[in-house]
Amino acid sequence: MIEAVLERPELHHREIFVAIAGRCWRSLANESVLDRFLIALADQHDAALFQQIYTDLVMLPPLRGALLTRLHGHTSPALTQAMARMQQAVTQTTHDH
Repeated sequence: MIEAVLERPELHHREIFVAIAGRCWRSLANESVLDRFLIALADQHDAALFQQIYTDLVMLPPLRGALLTRLHGHTSPALTQAMARMQQAVTQTTHDH
């Protein structure tokens, strides 16, 4: 079900990502689903949302290793680019304030 939602960009709303992360996080233990989720989340261009969800998910022991690995660029090129964009946005926001 999560994969079907992630395949449909018209369903990519803040509330959907929050619901997946909060209620269906076990589905994200599948690395393919995790990558698709993170890419779709990053494509929302909402650095605060990305950071909040990532921070919540990385606190879950079953997902921590996979998320930290992806943070350091050991993943698909698309996800690496999405993560880099989010890190730049967070850095930019920090410097602007």
